[in-house]
Amino acid sequence: MWTDERKEKIRKIAKALVFATGLCLVVSCMDKIFTAKNSASKMTSFFDKKEDYDVLFVGISHMKYGIYPMELWQDYGIASFNLGEAGTRMPTNYWILRNALDYVSPELVVIDSRKIDVDEMTYETYVNAVFDEMPLTRTKYEAAVDLFHTWELRMEFLFPFLKYHGRWTELNKNDFLTTEYQLNRGADFYEGDQLRVAIPEEHSYIPKEDKTEGGALSIAYLRKMIELCQSRGIEVMLVELPFPADEESQRLANGVTDIADAYGIHYINFLQMKDAINFRTDMRDSGAHVNDSGAKKVTSYLGKFITETYDIPDRRNESKYDAWNRDGQIYTEYKFDRIREQSDLDKYLMLLSDKRVEAEIGIKEGSAVLEDERLMELIRNVYFYESEDTMCIQPLKNQEKDTADVWIRVTDAVTGNVEDEASFCIDEGSGNLKAVRVKENQECLQTETRMSVE
Repeated sequence: MWTDERKEKIRKIAKALVFATGLCLVVSCMDKIFTAKNSASKMTSFFDKKEDYDVLFVGISHMKYGIYPMELWQDYGIASFNLGEAGTRMPTNYWILRNALDYVSPELVVIDSRKIDVDEMTYETYVNAVFDEMPLTRTKYEAAVDLFHTWELRMEFLFPFLKYHGRWTELNKNDFLTTEYQLNRGADFYEGDQLRVAIPEEHSYIPKEDKTEGGALSIAYLRKMIELCQSRGIEVMLVELPFPADEESQRLANGVTDIADAYGIHYINFLQMKDAINFRTDMRDSGAHVNDSGAKKVTSYLGKFITETYDIPDRRNESKYDAWNRDGQIYTEYKFDRIREQSDLDKYLMLLSDKRVEAEIGIKEGSAVLEDERLMELIRNVYFYESEDTMCIQPLKNQEKDTADVWIRVTDAVTGNVEDEASFCIDEGSGNLKAVRVKENQECLQTETRMSVE
């Protein structure tokens, strides 16, 4: 028998539930509107797209900018996502992985061992970049409790609106739109002035037996990641991505070998591989991150290793992954667009080091480019993916004043379409040797008689 008192209690409970549900929806909407958009597209793409990934990459900015999932897809048919983010720490990476595994069940997780010496739970400046767009779940709550020591920080972590509410004066229509889907599957690219070919720091290699142990906190969370994966039947691989490391960084990387051996897993230490990349052509900054040329080499190496070592299927002919093939076409167009946008010869040449690119290169006889070791190394790097006997560097014959120092024709290696033709002249006003792209109707024009590098 339902009494009036009981009915009233049920009515109050129902109202409370409706209110709580409505409040959660409002807060969720406010979070999406007010969240800084630099943190949105990557993780929104992961959580909203609901794709099946066979491989996940976890790590710091070395991973974020150093592994390209779309290259893995086009070359090997590997369906992967790059969860790497700048400034993360091992505990942060553990919770990124814990959250990700609530949504996907990969065959392999690749963990970046960089920063193994840093015993910090998180780096608050960057933590929003990966966690703001994660749905509010029990796992995210557990992450908040573990990573932060005050409830103020925990609440901001769980409800980004509390952190970003001051953005109301900055809101524009883009804040109310759905976040753009990121076809790069988590990887990021340097654009504009951030795209560089750096001169690397001097360094020397030390023996792999010369090693030191990382920080206790970082090691503990790295072990937790490995054990989490193994408890779910997921393969794990550790990797230290390449950069011109100082001796202490090399010792720390060498020390990770002991952790990998303890768990019977593979560890690729690029710091011990002298020929994996060329620091003179493949670095974006002098002592840390690879540029596009370096990232493609690292990605290609890992793709080959993964396909030969693990049971990772080639998904390219599966209808379930048709969207990947469509995105691959857009990705290729994007790569050629970036090439066409470049005005500096060094950046242009760096982007040409790509399996999808065929290039004919001609250099004017007597040009200072022929005497510049750095530019000539970048030219040779264009042919990194081809056999040495296909490359023949010869000067352009025409030496008229209006002849360009360097002429380049870029062709799509798959379709055969000419994607760009460009001429570059030495910038006489620059302090260092610099060749810039010739714009239409400028005096320095490309020659009609040319010998080419092909």
